[in-house]
Amino acid sequence: MATSSARSILVLRWIARILGTIIAVFTLTRFAVEILEPGGLNIENVQHWVLLIPMWIAQIGLLLGWRWERFGGMLASACLIFLGIASLIILRNPAVLIMSVFMLIPAVLYIYCWQATKKRDLMAPAETPEVHHEPA
Repeated sequence: MATSSARSILVLRWIARILGTIIAVFTLTRFAVEILEPGGLNIENVQHWVLLIPMWIAQIGLLLGWRWERFGGMLASACLIFLGIASLIILRNPAVLIMSVFMLIPAVLYIYCWQATKKRDLMAPAETPEVHHEPA
């Protein structure tokens, strides 16, 4: 039977997965629509690329968190922190920073779930197989 801590980690893991997937699908779909619109994406402006590339990588990190929580969470977190700081410097608009903080939620949950699972596994008593000796 699963302990309450194992259940809470499982619930948080699924919250991170669902929220991360919704954010990634919505964001990547929005970018795809924007790219396909005529004159929708200003690809000649270097400042836009400085903001778009970390955003795309962060979305990939949120999706990779399904399989590799630590890697996906850290990749998304690093890109979103960079994005938030760069948006304040380049755009001087806190809207992208607020969006980045919201997107950090599943990334931080992935890292937390990975750490909590690792800690739980280390604290669990080691199960050793029973060895039966036959009398000679």
